[in-house]
Amino acid sequence: MQAQSEQHEQALQEQAQQQQAQFEQQQQQWQARLEELEQGLAEKQSQTEELDQQKQSLAEELEQHKVRCEQEEQEIEELKKQIQELTNRHRDERERNESLRSRIDNDSRQARQAFDSLRSEHIELKDELEQAQEKMMEYKLKFDYAQKQLQSDS
Repeated sequence: MQAQSEQHEQALQEQAQQQQAQFEQQQQQWQARLEELEQGLAEKQSQTEELDQQKQSLAEELEQHKVRCEQEEQEIEELKKQIQELTNRHRDERERNESLRSRIDNDSRQARQAFDSLRSEHIELKDELEQAQEKMMEYKLKFDYAQKQLQSDS
């Protein structure tokens, strides 16, 4: 019985050793799996940090774009105002030019009319002068003839 008891004890020790070996093997497997998971976790944390950095970088870039967009919108509004001012000035200048052109055309028309009137008056006065010169010549000839007649009678 003692031999049986020793066998039984030995069987229990072998079984305990096998269980211990299985336990140690499982523990190593679990340890390896834990290391894999920890490594995976570290990679995921690293990726998360990279993504957070990219997110922060993109947020900053987005903010810069928003600021630049606002500046460009202000520039566009300023340019629109300048265009409107230039358009208004152009319209005013065009209206002023049209008014000046109208006045110049009117003045030119009046000057032509005055010139035509003066030319007609000049022609009339020239004709009157020629008639007066002809009459004066006629009177002079009559006067000279009458004077000769008086001298020959005396």
